[in-house]
Amino acid sequence: MMQDHQQAFGAVPARTAFDGCFASFENRDLLKNAGVEELTFSKNLSIKLETLVSSKRIHKMLLRFRAGVEGCISFLKRVFSFTRVLDRSKETFRAALQLGAAACNLTLLARYNIARSST
Repeated sequence: MMQDHQQAFGAVPARTAFDGCFASFENRDLLKNAGVEELTFSKNLSIKLETLVSSKRIHKMLLRFRAGVEGCISFLKRVFSFTRVLDRSKETFRAALQLGAAACNLTLLARYNIARSST
């Protein structure tokens, strides 16, 4: 996954947060050797926090970022039926995801504008 990210963006991310199922000493070492400066897992198991991040504040920030991403995924699944995408080809699958993400962003902007105008 990190190699795909590096190929797409030209560099590894400086900070990352992963699901607890990826927590292992091997994955920590692999990510650190790849150039990731700070990382955390939602469940760190017996891995000491000091070997992952520089401070507890960074750890909490990464966990909150990951929780926000999970919330966005849940919103897409519930509101825009992203539990199943029935398109068969890679191109139509990509188009369905892009249109769904655009619709999601427009919905959030509309909600924000309605809330702002009513106050």
